[in-house]
Amino acid sequence: MLRPAGLREEVALAEHTTLRIGGPAQFFLSVSTRAELQSALSWATEKGIPVAVLGGGANVVIADAGFPGLMVLMANETLVWGPNTVQVGAGTKLGFLIAQSLRRGFGGLGWLIGVPGTVGGSIFGNAGSRDHALGDYVISVTAVQPDGQTKKWEARDCHFRYRASRFKDEHQIIWEAELKLPAVDPVAERKVLVKAAEKKQSSQPLSDLTAGCMFTNPKVERAQLPMSLQNFLEPDSTISAWRLVDMVGLKGKTIGGISVSTQHANFMINTGQGTAGEAVQLISFIKQRVRDTLGIQLQEEIQFLGFLPHAHHH
Repeated sequence: MLRPAGLREEVALAEHTTLRIGGPAQFFLSVSTRAELQSALSWATEKGIPVAVLGGGANVVIADAGFPGLMVLMANETLVWGPNTVQVGAGTKLGFLIAQSLRRGFGGLGWLIGVPGTVGGSIFGNAGSRDHALGDYVISVTAVQPDGQTKKWEARDCHFRYRASRFKDEHQIIWEAELKLPAVDPVAERKVLVKAAEKKQSSQPLSDLTAGCMFTNPKVERAQLPMSLQNFLEPDSTISAWRLVDMVGLKGKTIGGISVSTQHANFMINTGQGTAGEAVQLISFIKQRVRDTLGIQLQEEIQFLGFLPHAHHH
């Protein structure tokens, strides 16, 4: 099997992640065509090399020792417009999609403003806010299976749910997606976007090096919560993870160069010299404190790459 064209070795990954952490990839390939992706997967399979995918590099902590395999960077940033649909390449940045949609009179994605990810990664983890999820806008997703076969899934077969999808469950690589976006008045929508951006700016540490939310919002029984938190239980029986981290006094908690944001307690910040080891320690520390104090088990929303299985607590 031919070695893929453009394959690089020992490529620093820190600059490809929003947290700016992580050692080198053993092999690294930027792909912009499906054929490139498929031949890279075949090559890796034949060589017995593990594969991981990077989009915007948000929501990921890469081990200090790097990734012992092939890291694929999705560079298929294509947009093909239909009457009220758009076919989007997985490597397309969310901000670019939002801006281009606005130019064509489509909207609906303002709640994603300020999210540094790509369309592929955001569909993979069904990115969302309290009231929206990207899966709600999906018509279909074309994904490449671990064996290199391509399959197109209709939205109903994508198993979208809170921060998860079939693609995450089955380690499929999203190649492109067809989205249905509502038509909007561009002037009004621009105001919505500006407002959403201002709200994000004031409530989240967007200017810091961060991997986005550390934990998903857990489902809890009302009785598990101290009285002071019971009013914050959402109708779907979840509570914002940041409230729990704040409640146990860990806003600003620091291990080495990694700390919990004082602005939003579900964000972890690299103050400049942080390591992946410190990030894992901090997450484990928070989970243990929340478990010991409140009896609630937090789950990471962040993915860990390059760590040995079970080297960190799930």
